[in-house]
Amino acid sequence: MEARIQEKALEVRAARTFEIRAAEDGKKYVEGYAIRWNDLSSPIGWYYKFREQFRAGAFDDYLASGEDTKFLLDHDIGKILGRSKKNTLALKSDAEGLFYSLEMPATTLGGDAYEDVRAGNKEHISVGFKMLAEEWDESDESNITRAIVKANLIEISLTGWPYYESTTASTRSVEDPYKAFKDSQAGQKPVEIDGNRHYITAVEKKINILSRG
Repeated sequence: MEARIQEKALEVRAARTFEIRAAEDGKKYVEGYAIRWNDLSSPIGWYYKFREQFRAGAFDDYLASGEDTKFLLDHDIGKILGRSKKNTLALKSDAEGLFYSLEMPATTLGGDAYEDVRAGNKEHISVGFKMLAEEWDESDESNITRAIVKANLIEISLTGWPYYESTTASTRSVEDPYKAFKDSQAGQKPVEIDGNRHYITAVEKKINILSRG
């Protein structure tokens, strides 16, 4: 099993079902588990298929830091339904997973989103996170698994199209996690530039050649 620690680009994953409820004071909520610990995903990935799971407490450090997590509509940063820093999005890590409870805002956006949920137009939750530490198990080539050990929870989104079912939405991840892991294993030899050691990618080498040409 190979482990590494490195902050990566934003990744998006589909969560399980959620519930809506109306409190006696008239407030409306969307809540459920954004992540369930150690649940293996369906096979994902472009470079090579793998399955993924989150280790218990993967987001504990991030939650303890007090950093902000936003609840968005369709991953649109201009459509914020709630924020953990404003106490309209509650997050709790327990034995089962990462639980969230969103208090729907009393705005046109919030009202429309709530009605879309009731009508079935918005029936999925997606989670946007940045991996900080991961472990890869390649002992079985037909069943490669990735465990997210530590991550930052950037956003949760209410959407009509879940990540795993959308081939176009898959391009939201900047790179394939397994390919990035394999590339990191390959290593690069440093070169001397002005007395300093640099690691130059193939693209940068091509640019340097063209600029000299």
